[in-house]
This record gives sequence, structure tokens and C-alpha cells, in this order.
Amino acid sequence: MKERVIVKGEAMWANLFEPNNMSEKYQIDICNLDKDDVKAIENIGITVKKGEGDKEEKGHFITAKTKIIPKVTDSARNPWPQKMLVGNGSTVKCSISA
Repeated sequence: MKERVIVKGEAMWANLFEPNNMSEKYQIDICNLDKDDVKAIENIGITVKKGEGDKEEKGHFITAKTKIIPKVTDSARNPWPQKMLVGNGSTVKCSISA
């Protein structure tokens, strides 16, 4: 089984209920990761990017992608309504693996 880590950051460009048109995968940019999350992510073999130029507001970030529809819940672990989008800047906790 692949090693998983749980990280906290800010959501950007979330496509959680329909695949992204370009990648054809469900995906989310998890931005402004703190140093502990960056280290945990790098320890499972994922490269963390640093926002520069027009992406500077992203800080340290990753783009998490999957072909499998992700399980999305609120902070009380209730299912997230599919018609309600996760907006840019929303705080998210995500379980990821390489």
C-alpha cells in the first residue's frame, strides 16, 4: 500500500466532482503549505513547487491529481454537496499519496 500523508493548505483550481478539461483527472492545487507538510510530502517522493511570478500567491504547493473520484467531506466528515464548489482560498485537509 502506498504511503499517505495528510496535509493542510489553501485550495486553488479545485476540480473535485468533474475531471479537469486539460488533464482529464480530478485535481486540486494545495497551496501555502507549511514547512512540515512540505517535508512530509517530499518524504513520500512528491516534488513540491514554489510559486513564482504570477503564481507567487501559491507559496509552496502541489497539484494533486487522480482518476478516481475523491471523497470530499466537510470538517464534521459529512459528504460535501456536489453542487457546492470548493472556492479558491478555502482551507483544506487532504490525504495524498505518490
